[in-house]
Amino acid sequence: MRAGPCVAISARNACGGGRDIVRHLPRAYLFSAPGLLLLGAFCAYPVLDTLWLSFHKHNIFHWAQFVGMANSEGAFRDELFCQC
Repeated sequence: MRAGPCVAISARNACGGGRDIVRHLPRAYLFSAPGLLLLGAFCAYPVLDTLWLSFHKHNIFHWAQFVGMANSEGAFRDELFCQC
């Protein structure tokens, strides 16, 4: 069986060579940039928010108070946490 004329086997295919691929790369990045930016924002925000919360004492009735590593120290001193 023979492959069709436009099946890309390498960068230089039967449909125009490697220059055609390089010419369309900026357009491909422009189309994918909004999606990649949204994906990055939705992945980065939870990580950054978790880091912020780990250094603060959070209460519904009061503003968040910076406590530094006190939250981590309390977790590592807990016997149940250390058993896991």
